[in-house]
Amino acid sequence: MRLLRALSAAAFAAFAVGASSCGRAPQALPFCASDAECNAGEVCFPDGCGDPGQDIAVEVAPGATTGQLAQDFLIDRLQAVQDVQAFEPAVIRGSLQQKVALGPDTVPFVGEVTFRAYGQSTVIPGRTRSAQYAILSDQSGAYEVPIPTGSFSLAYTAKNEAQLPQLPPQRWDKQLVQPGQTVILSPVFPDHTSLLPLQGRLLRSVTGGTTVTGTTMQVQVLEPQTGNPLSQQAAVAAGGEFTVYIEPRTGLNAVVIRTTPQDSTALVPSKSFDISLATFPGSALELGDYGSPLQVSGRIVDGAGGALASVDVFIDGRANGGGTFRTSAVMTDLLGVFSVATLRPMTGTQLTLWAIPGPKSAAGILKKEIALPQSGGNLGDLRLPDKVQVNGTLARPDGAIASSVYVEAEAVAAIGDRPVPHGTTRVVSDADGRFSLRLDPAVYRLDFIPTDLLPRVSRLITVAANVDAGGMLQPVELPDFTLSRGRRVTGTISSIPRWLGVTEPMPAPNASVKFFRLVTFDGKPSSLLLAETVADSAGHYSVVLPTASAP
Repeated sequence: MRLLRALSAAAFAAFAVGASSCGRAPQALPFCASDAECNAGEVCFPDGCGDPGQDIAVEVAPGATTGQLAQDFLIDRLQAVQDVQAFEPAVIRGSLQQKVALGPDTVPFVGEVTFRAYGQSTVIPGRTRSAQYAILSDQSGAYEVPIPTGSFSLAYTAKNEAQLPQLPPQRWDKQLVQPGQTVILSPVFPDHTSLLPLQGRLLRSVTGGTTVTGTTMQVQVLEPQTGNPLSQQAAVAAGGEFTVYIEPRTGLNAVVIRTTPQDSTALVPSKSFDISLATFPGSALELGDYGSPLQVSGRIVDGAGGALASVDVFIDGRANGGGTFRTSAVMTDLLGVFSVATLRPMTGTQLTLWAIPGPKSAAGILKKEIALPQSGGNLGDLRLPDKVQVNGTLARPDGAIASSVYVEAEAVAAIGDRPVPHGTTRVVSDADGRFSLRLDPAVYRLDFIPTDLLPRVSRLITVAANVDAGGMLQPVELPDFTLSRGRRVTGTISSIPRWLGVTEPMPAPNASVKFFRLVTFDGKPSSLLLAETVADSAGHYSVVLPTASAP
C-alpha cells in the first residue's frame, strides 16, 4: 500500500479561514474540482487526485447476530472481481478470578460481570467499534465473548452483591484485536477485604450542614490524568454519607471524586473534586448553594419574526458553588413559546441558551449567552439565525444532467466558536440537476449518491455566513460538479463460522460490506465511504466504485 496523499493542516486551515473571512463563496477544496483536472488513470477525491484502485479498505461483518462482527482488510489493488475471505470470529476468552484474603491464590469469580469494549478500527480511521455483554461465567470462571477487530479499551465490572463492598472495575487499554484472533484475558478482581474505603459526606453547605435534596446523588472515583474509573458508582445516603471503594495502588496519592445526580433530569449540579488520599477520609465535599430552580420562558422566532414550533431548547452553565448543569430539553409549541426550569448562574458567569431546530428548518442553531431575570420570567423573542442556502448543479460524466442524485451534507468541523451541527441534511437533485441545501455555518462533507451505475463521491466545502452591504445573508453558489465514472465490482464474501465446527471458509449470507478510501485531512488519517451493500443468500455482492476510464 503506497503512502496516503496528504492534505496539510496549513492548507486546510488557510482555505477554511479564507472562505469565511474574505467574503468568498465556499467551494470544494482547491486540489481538484473534477476528474478532468487529474492525470490519466486518476480520479478527483476530496484530498486530491488519486489512483481509484489504491488506498482502499473493506469492512466486512459476516453476521452480527451470530457473533461474526466487523473485520477490516486493506486491498493492495482493487480488482473487478474482489472476493473477501473473512477469518473466523475474533473472541476474547479467559477466566474471571478473584484474589483470596491473606494468600497469593485466586478462586473463580462466578458472579455476573458486565463487559464493555470501546475503540476504533486500526485499518479504517474514524470507524468506531463497541461491544457490551453480561457475562455469566461457569463454575471455573471461564468466559468467552465475540468482539470486532480494532484497538479497544476494555472494562470488566462486577455486579454489586448485597452487604459487600463494590469491586472496582478491571481495565485494559489499547488492547489490539486482529481478524480471527483469540485474545486471552483473565481479569482478577481484588479480595473485598483488601479494598481501600473512601468515606465522606456530600453536603450542599458545609457550614450550614445542609444536604442535597430532590434527587439521590452518586459518587465515583476517577484517575486524575485519564479520567478512567477507579471505582464503581456509589449512592449517597440521605444524610450525605457515602463510601466508595478503590483498589490500593503504588504511587496513587490523589484522585478525583465526581458527584452526579442519579436522575439526569434533576436540576442539581454535577461537580468534580480533587482529593488527596492522605487527608480526605472522613472529610466533607461541598456542592454549594446552587439555589432553587426558577422558570424561564420565551418565544423562538425566525429571521422574519415568525414563530418556530418544535424547536428544542435547553440551558447549560455553571451554578453557584461551581458545579455544572444542563436542563432538560423542552420543545416550543405552535406559537414558538417555551418554558424551562433552570438554575441561576455562578457569580461572574452567564448561562448559555441553546435552540436547535429540525434539520429541514430554514432557521439555524442559536447559541446565546443570556442574562437571567432575578426571579425568572420572560426572555422575550429569541431570533434564530437563518441557515445559509447552498446551491449547486450536478452533471453526469458525459455532461448530461444528473437528476435524482441524493445529496447529503454532514458537518465535520466548526468555524470559529460556532457550534457543530449534528445529523445529516439530505436532498435530491431535480430534473435540471440542481440541488439546494439549508446549512448552518460549518465545514461539511458533501456526499453525492447516484441511484444508477455511477459511484458515490464526496467533496468538502466550507459554508460561511456572508452578508451583503444591506446585511442580507448571501446564498452560496457552488461550482458545477461532475460525477465520476463508475465500474462494477463484484465478489463473494466467505467466512469461517466457528460454531459449526468447520475450518474451511463458507459463503457468508447477508454479510454487510463497506468500501472506504483512506485519506488524510488536516494532517490526520481519515476515511471516506465509497460504497456499501449487503450480500445475498449465497454471499455474493455487487457495488459501484469510481474509475478513471470510460465504462
